[in-house]
Amino acid sequence: MARQLRHVPTAFRGVFAIGILCAIAASSQSSNGSLRGTVQDQTGALVPGAAVTITELETDIRTKTVSNEAGLYVFPVLTPGKYRVIAEHPGMSVFDAMAVVQAQSSTSIDIVLSPSGTRSVVTVQDVTPMVITETASQTHTLENARIDQLPLNGRSIWNLLQTVPGMTNGTDGNLHVYGLRQGTHDVLLDGAALTEYLDGGGAVARMPSLDSIQEFTVDNNASSAKFTRPGTVIYLTKNGTNQLHGSLFETNRNSAYGVARSRNNLTNTAPPLNRNEYGGSVGGPIWVPKVYNGKNRSFFFFAYEGYKLRRSAYNLYRVPTDAMRDGDFGGLVDATNTFNPIYDPWSTQGSANNWQRTPFIGNRIPSAQESPLAKYLYGVVPEPNIPNANPLVTPNYSGAAPTSTDQFTWSLRLDHHFSTKDQLWVRLTDSLSNTYQPASNGVPMLNGFGNSVTTRYPNKSLSSTWTHSFSPSFISETLFSATRNLGSSFSGEPGVEYASQLGLPNLYNQPSYPVINNIGVGSGNSNYLVPLRKV
Repeated sequence: MARQLRHVPTAFRGVFAIGILCAIAASSQSSNGSLRGTVQDQTGALVPGAAVTITELETDIRTKTVSNEAGLYVFPVLTPGKYRVIAEHPGMSVFDAMAVVQAQSSTSIDIVLSPSGTRSVVTVQDVTPMVITETASQTHTLENARIDQLPLNGRSIWNLLQTVPGMTNGTDGNLHVYGLRQGTHDVLLDGAALTEYLDGGGAVARMPSLDSIQEFTVDNNASSAKFTRPGTVIYLTKNGTNQLHGSLFETNRNSAYGVARSRNNLTNTAPPLNRNEYGGSVGGPIWVPKVYNGKNRSFFFFAYEGYKLRRSAYNLYRVPTDAMRDGDFGGLVDATNTFNPIYDPWSTQGSANNWQRTPFIGNRIPSAQESPLAKYLYGVVPEPNIPNANPLVTPNYSGAAPTSTDQFTWSLRLDHHFSTKDQLWVRLTDSLSNTYQPASNGVPMLNGFGNSVTTRYPNKSLSSTWTHSFSPSFISETLFSATRNLGSSFSGEPGVEYASQLGLPNLYNQPSYPVINNIGVGSGNSNYLVPLRKV
């Protein structure tokens, strides 16, 4: 948690910060923006004592300040959005204009007041500057309108970073800033970190819902020293407004009615695919009938998004033949047409005989020497389905390697304005990405969990900001954020000690399915969890 105090002296044109408990860190994590400038007359003379009022259009929340003796006015902590700016001074016409405040951006507007005459109000449609001159950093902001309108496959907010100059996907599949190595960027959600440094600097597995993001800003050129990486992605969540609004969506891709996909199996049919994306959002004032009406004061915004993917890709594998399962290795001939005899391990002689062994008669292993483990594995490895294929030379099994992915994310944000001096908002996000691959490490097994890998990546994120105004020139901002990631990857059912059940050594009582490889029937996908013989 960090608290930051901002003070605007009356005799100087500038904003000075006095930090308490990591104030610098708070400044770097905040997703708020600011609005500042000077008040002048038509001759360029500074106008002190002018009353400046800004109103957030969607919530009707008003904030006031007064220009100081140097004609300077500052609103140092503002939620990004559209604002109405009104400036007044006795004897002068009212200035009325619209401005847009963006995340991590300081909007500078110099107000010009003219003597009141025939016109009492001077209205300007939009005074948002096209170029930010307050800092040397070069940023790129994607506001909500473009987030909604840009075509996006998969609804991942992460994919929108491809629209930002300098942000590219490398050949390793990770995001890179101007070609730098992986991990040279930070991702912040309302000030809470969404970066997995332990896994090389990528973002969390499940990003927030697209409908929960108001806008995002990327700072990746001439970044300020307050940022810890060359590139920083700052996401800002939506807040509720005075109007109750919401959305619902559902998209589906299914090979049952859309089969324009590659065929890579023996039957020349498209592999199955079923992808569903669904969710919705709702936001507005907090309202309890006959109890509380939060219009212009208390707001909420909730968004949920789910994702389910079921797909398969047909692969070629090498599995033991029916003869091999019966102990008959008489056809053990490799690609060079070389016969490979197998030997009885119990016939091993001493060093005087150069550790020689006796070949099995007919290259066949007696059933009495078959281990219980081999019997079990023979029961879960699929049988060949490609006729007359020698696994030492070519694959003899074609099967589907399915993948199942389930994800969800929800976000709840609450905003409350206690008074013109105190504002508080809290946002909680919970996400999970769960992927099950039954044939991740080799041939798909008949028991459903051999060769399988399940990965789970949950993420919880909390962020809160309290802004207090001691005076028009003295404001504090307190930010609290927390993130929790706990990833896991395992094979089989969680907590089950398969090695102990199969009679294999398991000195440390480790769960998950064991890896058994090197069956001698060729290299490739079959080199896992396949039959062994007792030696």
